[in-house]
Amino acid sequence: MAQIFGMVGEPRFRAMERDAVDTARAREPAVIVPGGGWAAQPGQLDAARKDCLLIYLKCTPATAARRAEQGEVRPLVAGAADPVDRIRTLLAAREPFYKLADYEVSSDVKPTSAVAREVIQLARQHGGW
Repeated sequence: MAQIFGMVGEPRFRAMERDAVDTARAREPAVIVPGGGWAAQPGQLDAARKDCLLIYLKCTPATAARRAEQGEVRPLVAGAADPVDRIRTLLAAREPFYKLADYEVSSDVKPTSAVAREVIQLARQHGGW
């Protein structure tokens, strides 16, 4: 992801991300986890709401920064003097969109397996699986 983002820039990356989500939505039920900026792109949530169950996996900026350090490079956080502050700024802009999700699942202190079970349970309740 970081390489694509760096090679083509954010606008082209977001277009590619939208296309990938649209392609995934056209297939059988699946869990789709787009980048954090996807939800803030005009029209994306409205389009997805037609055939998707939207779940906001919520965590604090400190948790997100720690996870970013342990995983794949997040282009909008990489190189930030204070990654937690940078994520806090991104979250302030994006959270109003995230809050439009059908459900919110806290992912701060739960193991990944517990978060996954909760997401699957919500999907099953809505006939997705």
